[in-house]
Amino acid sequence: AATEEATAEATATEEMTAEATATEEATAEAAATEEATAEATATEEMTAEATATEEATAEAAATEEATAEATATEEMTAEATATEEATAEAAMTEEATPAADVSADATPEAGAENPEELPATGLDLASGGGTLPIVAMVLGMLAAGGFVTRRRSK
Repeated sequence: AATEEATAEATATEEMTAEATATEEATAEAAATEEATAEATATEEMTAEATATEEATAEAAATEEATAEATATEEMTAEATATEEATAEAAMTEEATPAADVSADATPEAGAENPEELPATGLDLASGGGTLPIVAMVLGMLAAGGFVTRRRSK
């Protein structure tokens, strides 16, 4: 009977040892699974970060393109504005020119048709009534030219 008890005890010990070994193997397998899961999670996080970085890069590229387009549009608008201003200035100059011509035609020296009626000396010419409208017209044209040139250089 003692032998049977010892055999039963030995069998129970063997079974417990087998169970302990199986538990150790299961624990090792679970640890390996946890490590693989942790690696997979880390990989997923890195993939998500890489995707977010790619999206941010694409958005930055789109923003740069939009900025370049906006800059080009602003430059074209500035050129168009300068052209409109130059056209308006030229129109004002053209409108002022006939008025100056009318003023010049109203003076007696401007209406002279033969050489005897023209001023004979520089002093006569300087004191004449035709000087002021001509000087005004020349100064007006110079001012308009300076304004247009200043606008185009910007």
